[in-house]
Amino acid sequence: MKKGGSRSSRKKKSKKIPLFLLILFFLVTGFTVLILLISPQIIPFHGGKGPPYEVFRERLPPRYPPRPVPKKKRPPYGLPLVAIIIDDMGYHNRLDRLLLDLDAPLSFSFLPSGPFTKVHANLAWRHKKDILVHIPMEPAEKGVNPGPGALTLKMDAGSILNVLEKDLDSVPHAIGANNHMGSLFTTSTEKMDIVLLEIKKRGLFFIDSRTTKYTVAYKEALRLGIPALERQVFLDYEPRAAVIKEELGRLVKLAKRHGYAIGIGHPYPSTYKVLKMDLPLVQKEVNIVPISYLIEVIKGPENEIWRKGHKGS
Repeated sequence: MKKGGSRSSRKKKSKKIPLFLLILFFLVTGFTVLILLISPQIIPFHGGKGPPYEVFRERLPPRYPPRPVPKKKRPPYGLPLVAIIIDDMGYHNRLDRLLLDLDAPLSFSFLPSGPFTKVHANLAWRHKKDILVHIPMEPAEKGVNPGPGALTLKMDAGSILNVLEKDLDSVPHAIGANNHMGSLFTTSTEKMDIVLLEIKKRGLFFIDSRTTKYTVAYKEALRLGIPALERQVFLDYEPRAAVIKEELGRLVKLAKRHGYAIGIGHPYPSTYKVLKMDLPLVQKEVNIVPISYLIEVIKGPENEIWRKGHKGS
């Protein structure tokens, strides 16, 4: 009887332990999911070769000018405007070429030190694509390396200009620039002004990639009189086809609501496959335009209204 009793008590104990662990597991998982949902996500990703990139997926709605782009400036047929920039170009020979061959006026941002940057930037120019310099900037995450030619907060003005000039000179035919990473660097008004004034001196426009909600880059560019815009959607913050399709759809919806929207993607095989398959359908709903076209649309009277609307934002 004692042996039987001991087996029965052991069975009861063995049932209680898994139940307790299960409850604990659900509590911890639920708490973790809750934190992720209420907090902005800044995530570094490695796209194979080349330095990682950093994306910031905001839970807040993207910012726009106080009024939408007039329909008369939306060719053809008054469709909303969408610009798609492919960042991190210059490190993936075959994939870069495939993206450049897509039948749509995409824009391309090249990392200064990419082994294929000069060759592919020249190819993009022959394809009549917009070319940007993807300027590496210091991220907030410790231990994440933005790659060669990075600007950091520890640099003085002379050092920043020295590195920046080399970065800008490394990408032929560039007409604009945007930040690679930079969730720390773009929060500094002092440092961004150094960068933006050099960009203005060269007659370039600037696109704020918005890798942090604390960025001052876009507002400072406008304050300094530099043509500037900021992205609304990261297409491949997670490089899965389902996510990219969802974000591409969100980009179209935002463009329909506001007259235009800017998306940023990266040289992932999944990004290429989704764009190749879905762009013909997307182009029936919106007009995909080079990023420089959006810059031209915003210049003029709208620019003053936009600047006033963003005071203190």
